[in-house]
Amino acid sequence: MKNLKLLRKILLSIMCTAVVGGAVLPVNSSENAISVLASVSDNLICGDFEYALNSNNTVVIKKYNGAGGNVEIPDEIDGNTLVCIDWKAFKDCAELKSVVIPDTVTTINSSAFRDCKGLTSIELPQNLRYIGISAFSGCIGLTEINIPEGTETIGEGAFLKCTGLTSIKIPDSLNSIDDSAFSFCSGLKSIIIPKNINSIGNYAFYGCNDLTIYGEKDSYAEQYAKDNNINFSVLRLMNKSFINTEMIAGKPVILNAVAEGGTGGYTYALMYKKSTNTTWTKIGTKYGANNVGTFVPKSAVLYDIMINVKDSRGNIKSKTFTIDVKSPLKNNTIINSESIKLGEKVVLKGAASGGSKKYKYAFYYKKSRNSTWTEMKPAYTTKSAAFIPGSVLNYDIKSVVVDADGRSTEKLFTVKVLK
Repeated sequence: MKNLKLLRKILLSIMCTAVVGGAVLPVNSSENAISVLASVSDNLICGDFEYALNSNNTVVIKKYNGAGGNVEIPDEIDGNTLVCIDWKAFKDCAELKSVVIPDTVTTINSSAFRDCKGLTSIELPQNLRYIGISAFSGCIGLTEINIPEGTETIGEGAFLKCTGLTSIKIPDSLNSIDDSAFSFCSGLKSIIIPKNINSIGNYAFYGCNDLTIYGEKDSYAEQYAKDNNINFSVLRLMNKSFINTEMIAGKPVILNAVAEGGTGGYTYALMYKKSTNTTWTKIGTKYGANNVGTFVPKSAVLYDIMINVKDSRGNIKSKTFTIDVKSPLKNNTIINSESIKLGEKVVLKGAASGGSKKYKYAFYYKKSRNSTWTEMKPAYTTKSAAFIPGSVLNYDIKSVVVDADGRSTEKLFTVKVLK
């Protein structure tokens, strides 16, 4: 099996067709066999294309002679199915701007589009299996390559010096990336390496100085990145969002969206609803760049909060919270009188509402002209307290209530002591 695969790679890397005694022999391959078909006609011309016709009535484009611009390659030439773009077929076509390759094509051979410096867009066929050595090398205008699922080989230097590339999609069907495949793609900032990749050749990403490889944890891609001093990020998107702990009706609830992993370029969706409702209310723009949002609950009921994070690949992770919104804590402490005679008691009775129940109280007094407070009783040990003023002047009285969640509020009185 190994010898069969090696033979297949050698044949495909030379060209779609091999010349034997003047006959063109295209290579057709499968997992278990390689068949070599002699051409019945060579050096044929149809429109802008020179082509060869195989004995099984399939076509190989040998050379493009057109003016460039936007080219849509036909899936048939003279009624025969196109299967291969051959060696140097479009090489050095400076005026070529965009190319659509039909899905009938399975092979793009070595240097097929090499140094097409004006090429800015190419649509690869869905049935593509092989991309040859230096097939797109030097195509500096390309910015995006979507290698279709099913592709089995990316040859050496296939995208060498494609300096404009910023986005490359590697299919899960690929097991290896050959030497220098993406060397000097200086515009490439990120690439996802599927977990099926088990071999990456020498200098595959050499000269991609700002590159981050995204992949699965403990994968071959992670080890490769480590060995070659390339930034690596775990592909699994994680939602680490959180909310503030102050849940009081009439006060803002702050939502903080936090994402890690994935492919970066995060956007966020923040929303809330009463738990008894079914309709969510969004905060700000859905999947916008702002990762902080607030809303003010108007009622002391349960609310649901949802924070979604999305990465540049479109993966979404959700995180939900249920919060128990309380009424504002209110200090309802009462005093027996705010005007007494010297020798009479000042009596305080603690009372509260809102917040979280199981309230605790503390009571203090001081002469109004002083700054230091004195406890009437040890703090938070009693629900009521009293003291007898010792002077004819004004006293300040303070009641502090604390609820079960640690929230606190004060209430102040001024008592006038008379003779």
